[in-house]
Amino acid sequence: MPELRCVVPGAPVPAARPRVTRYGTHNPRRMTDYLQVVRDSLAVEMRRKGLSPAPTGVPVTFVVLAAVPWAKGTRKADASTTVPYAGHRDASNFLKLAEDAGNGVVYEDDAQITRAVVEKWRVPRGEERLEITASW
Repeated sequence: MPELRCVVPGAPVPAARPRVTRYGTHNPRRMTDYLQVVRDSLAVEMRRKGLSPAPTGVPVTFVVLAAVPWAKGTRKADASTTVPYAGHRDASNFLKLAEDAGNGVVYEDDAQITRAVVEKWRVPRGEERLEITASW
């Protein structure tokens, strides 16, 4: 069973709602830029391991870990710990961004994902990252 593990350094960005204006619908630039970074990281890791995308119809298991940095104003004693994060950013938005980044790279379509696990953690500054593990 092929498995891919990819770590994207830096603060993870959750997926945002598309914005609708009189000129059309678009996603926020910060999200689209980060989506491309994640997609490129997944593609590089796929090439490095010599993997090809999961064929259509093959179930995929997807695990996402979002390690979010502590806020700048946090006490040093707290900011040096790693704890589960129950803050305002939805875990499903981190998952959605990772799923969208994997389309056409890790699998043909994110509808192939049959099992998904998401974790959010607060981590010390410098340790923030998005970890994606996919197996099929």
